[in-house]
Amino acid sequence: MGDAPGEERAAAGDGPAQVARKLGLLARAHLLQPARPGRFGTHDLLRAYAYRLTRTHDSEADRQAALTRIFDHYLSTAAAAMDALYPAERHHRPAVALPAYVSPIAGDPAAARAWLDTERPTLAAICAVAAARGSPRHAVRLAALLFRYLDGGHHSEALEIHRHALRAAEAIGDRRGQAHALTNLGVVHWRLADAGSAADHLVRALELHRGTEDRAGQARTLSNLGNLHWRLGRLRDAARDHQQALTLYRETGDQVGQARTLTNLGNVHLRLDQYEHATDHQQQALALFRQLGHHGGEAYALSGLGDIRLQQGAFAAAADHQRRALELFRGNGEGYGEASALNGLAEALNGSGHYDEALVHHSTAATVATVTGEHDQLARAHAGAARARQALETWAGAAASTASGL
Repeated sequence: MGDAPGEERAAAGDGPAQVARKLGLLARAHLLQPARPGRFGTHDLLRAYAYRLTRTHDSEADRQAALTRIFDHYLSTAAAAMDALYPAERHHRPAVALPAYVSPIAGDPAAARAWLDTERPTLAAICAVAAARGSPRHAVRLAALLFRYLDGGHHSEALEIHRHALRAAEAIGDRRGQAHALTNLGVVHWRLADAGSAADHLVRALELHRGTEDRAGQARTLSNLGNLHWRLGRLRDAARDHQQALTLYRETGDQVGQARTLTNLGNVHLRLDQYEHATDHQQQALALFRQLGHHGGEAYALSGLGDIRLQQGAFAAAADHQRRALELFRGNGEGYGEASALNGLAEALNGSGHYDEALVHHSTAATVATVTGEHDQLARAHAGAARARQALETWAGAAASTASGL
């Protein structure tokens, strides 16, 4: 099944009008069936027959050239989608030539996300085939391109895609590609609460980044090691890693990296009960994210400020920050952030005595975390819901006692 004009045009090397005409002819001959607007499918038997024909009549060079055009199509369209969704992080992704034609998803975040959501299984398959069929660089670049999107909660596909990228990079001796794939895998394992695998991948990545003198790669890996140490409660180690990352990001002029690391440092200082330092770091991050137009980062900084206000007992301010963060997370498709903001909002509501509302938001957070596989947020939702239920029972008991005493 493909999108027209899209995969078919890429395979054939034709223009949009030619592909549309050929697809129409095939559909009228019942060799293709329209699946939905712009997409076609074919029966498994016809697909097997077509495969046999191409193996019989086309040379290996022609088949490889067609595959390469398909790989190029998905790589360039994924690049256009990521540019529409995460324009501030373009410098973090491999440089890829955009499609020669004007892609309908260019500059349209909603269309870009819809395309990525629809094509996610196909993109995983493309990565696998590219790694195995003589185009390993396509696999390495496609995985690196898709990291931020996949990190929004698509962890099973992320594991698959980044593993293909690592094998492909190893096959061609691409040490930088290996390092980035290892970092990406470390992040996925961290998201899935597999601390041992996360640490192993990140430490190996850091060694490779240092060996290739890739300071940007070192900064990113150190920042993720800091996140891992933060989750494990090793707060001094986390602060050290994030401070080293921040220094490298400043040296390389990476403002997005600086802002993300400031947010992470704010989270560390919060756990250390250093509220003034935590607030300062989150506010610096918030200002920088807004300057960059980075809505996903802005949401994390707002949520971080909400967590600080919660610990300070300023429940109304905490709830306000989390509501604003939640709106941005949902608009940006950030599953982890959405679950975190929902839990933060519920905790603020619980603190201000709105126990029923707290239960609702913890329940929604649990649903989101279950879908995205965010184990820490799922545990947080269950613990918060238990506290809210206990508070409700205590309040009901006190009300009954007061009524019986009247």
